[in-house]
Amino acid sequence: MSRRLLADPTLERAARAFDLDTTRLRFVRDVANIVYAHERDGRVRFLRLTHEADRGAPDVDAELDWLAFLAARGLPVCRPVQSVDGRLRVAADDHHSAAVFERVRGEPCSLEA
Repeated sequence: MSRRLLADPTLERAARAFDLDTTRLRFVRDVANIVYAHERDGRVRFLRLTHEADRGAPDVDAELDWLAFLAARGLPVCRPVQSVDGRLRVAADDHHSAAVFERVRGEPCSLEA
């Protein structure tokens, strides 16, 4: 059960902003963020909803800009995806920011030498 009830219009608004099909969203977790996986044409993306009580819009924007910066330089991070209108973050409702990320590429790290 979610720590915070998420109204269907909030999820639909967030998905629509990133051209995601709500019927393809699969709940992943609700810890610090509410996360859904979305797969289409063999491509997996993650829709993340962040409540303002956890992190405000300026902090989310800074995080997304930093990840985009790192991804543009070839680092293996979850690249943020632009919304339909070109933003990295959209307001899903009065309290949730939405962002979408590509699945990170690469291999899991190993501590063995």
